[in-house]
Amino acid sequence: MNLIKNRLLILVIFGIIYLFWIRLVGFSILLLVPFIVYEIILRLVLRLIYGRQYRFALYNYFIVDHPIYGNAFRKNIVSQKIDFPVFDKFIFKPGTHISLDLAKNKTERIKYSINSRGFRGPEFSLTKKPGIIRVFASGGSTTACNSVDDDEAWPAVMEKELHSRRHLVEVINAGVQGWSSYQELLRFKHEIVNYQPDVILLHQGWNEEFAYSSQNLGRWWQPRVVRNMIETRYFYSNKHPWLSQTRFLLLFYLAQLYFKDFIFNRQMRFTNPERWICLQRGEYLPAWFDNLIEIAREAKTRGILVYIINYPGLCDLNDSSTVREIYLKNTRLSRFYADYQAVSKKQIQKTLKQIEPLIPLIETEKELLRYQAEERLDFFIDEIHLSAKGNAWLGKIIGKKLAEDKNFVQLKSNLVFKEKEIGSIRNEISKNYAYIDDFLATTIKKLKQKKWHKDKLDLPTDRYTTF
Repeated sequence: MNLIKNRLLILVIFGIIYLFWIRLVGFSILLLVPFIVYEIILRLVLRLIYGRQYRFALYNYFIVDHPIYGNAFRKNIVSQKIDFPVFDKFIFKPGTHISLDLAKNKTERIKYSINSRGFRGPEFSLTKKPGIIRVFASGGSTTACNSVDDDEAWPAVMEKELHSRRHLVEVINAGVQGWSSYQELLRFKHEIVNYQPDVILLHQGWNEEFAYSSQNLGRWWQPRVVRNMIETRYFYSNKHPWLSQTRFLLLFYLAQLYFKDFIFNRQMRFTNPERWICLQRGEYLPAWFDNLIEIAREAKTRGILVYIINYPGLCDLNDSSTVREIYLKNTRLSRFYADYQAVSKKQIQKTLKQIEPLIPLIETEKELLRYQAEERLDFFIDEIHLSAKGNAWLGKIIGKKLAEDKNFVQLKSNLVFKEKEIGSIRNEISKNYAYIDDFLATTIKKLKQKKWHKDKLDLPTDRYTTF
């Protein structure tokens, strides 16, 4: 059942019924009757199709609201032990047609475990064992990892790599689908610091841009605001708790029709020049910088090492036309989608390079440059999420670089803070490279001059690229 198309159909049918009802009874308290009756019918139909737990066909099961972080993983769950159909795409292998049949639904799931503290992977104690170096890998879906088993995610692979190099480490995967740097900052200050961390690895950037652009091209965006699961993943809106927490499905569908269909889908077309203008502004970059600096300051006072990771993406602005054509034919990317991803990646790389004098950078993007076209495609399940092969490669690369870093080996502080330097970097952080500005200006002009027809995935999907 296609929930996007059915949402529109459900509301059209209700609208027709409601108009007939108004003509029949006029304007009175009886106007509430169709809402109640239709809500009951809607729930019965969904239950008939999906079973008792039908709400998890509409919403994520693994992601729930959180009082501090806005949203987070549901605790104490293992994908293969859930005894009803679930539809969170990241717990299935790439390209899986998710079945309504419970037995098939369960067998198609990868092993995706969330422990009692809300972290992906096995349980860990509040206090670490003597001699153990405790590492937290913090980020969004590219850290939590999509469509790979627990032991195939790059933080788990990195732990094995460091063990093979005779480092006694415990690596904890603190990634959560869709999280941005402010949520990571909150978790670091409220939770991670209490778990005796020695090292924190930060992979950020993609969700910073998306959180900004997805909120009406930045018009609704505010720094340091957390949003709940519905606001983040279904409305793509700013905070609307009375709508996003409603128990009425009909009201949810109406709100989603406005926020997602009328605002998000129209604004977020890759052929919409306004979206590229939004990318050009980069107003989210100083806010991201501030979050990184606050994490680093807190870490320095506690003697915790911090590294930021320059994570690879599939496309690059330097791709040859032949290579780019291979990516377009073998992925969901369109021409403008691929260019947008490449520009966004350059902005992330530029920001990380500017921050590197303050927080050490683990470079992985350059390590993957020797793989192009079909070889590079094997490392990805989409334009940014890595396959099992890609995760294995990344975990080994990061483990190797940490093992070769003297600060990591000696557990010696690796952070440098000079207030004047912080201020000057922040002032430059939202400025693009000249060639990026030129590319953006050319693309915007081209899109304004010609009416482009939708090509494949001109509109983002419900899970988009970062989820």
